[in-house]
Amino acid sequence: MPTGKFRFDTLLKIRENLRDEKKGELLALQKTLDILEKERQEWSEKIAAHLLEWKTAQKENHVSVDILIQHQNYHRYLTDQLVALNKKIEQTAYDVEQKHTELNDAVRDVKILEKLREKKQIQQTESEQRKVEKQMDEFVSQEKTFQKIRQESGT
Repeated sequence: MPTGKFRFDTLLKIRENLRDEKKGELLALQKTLDILEKERQEWSEKIAAHLLEWKTAQKENHVSVDILIQHQNYHRYLTDQLVALNKKIEQTAYDVEQKHTELNDAVRDVKILEKLREKKQIQQTESEQRKVEKQMDEFVSQEKTFQKIRQESGT
């Protein structure tokens, strides 16, 4: 393999680092999204448990105006938390898609530079092969000339 330096080695390293950075960011966002979705499940379970408690209290006639107001306030708090969490999840999911797109672009850029490097290496190898073939042809031509001169001088 030729030892020539690829003209875009520095750029390739920068693009590889950028790709790796985007990959890390995407993984972090996906982890955040997973955590938020677990939290959403927990809040949904809290709401379901609270509604079950409320229905049980209604059946047992343990309902007063104060308890009703307390139930409504707590239910509003739980649903507000769930709505806010859903907004965070929606924004994080959007951010994940954006980072995924950025990662795909970074991967594409690296592949382009790698292909360019491969082509350059092939060109260098072919150029060196042509030089060697030319030298071999010159050597063979000189050898034939020397043999011809020896034959003529020997005869």
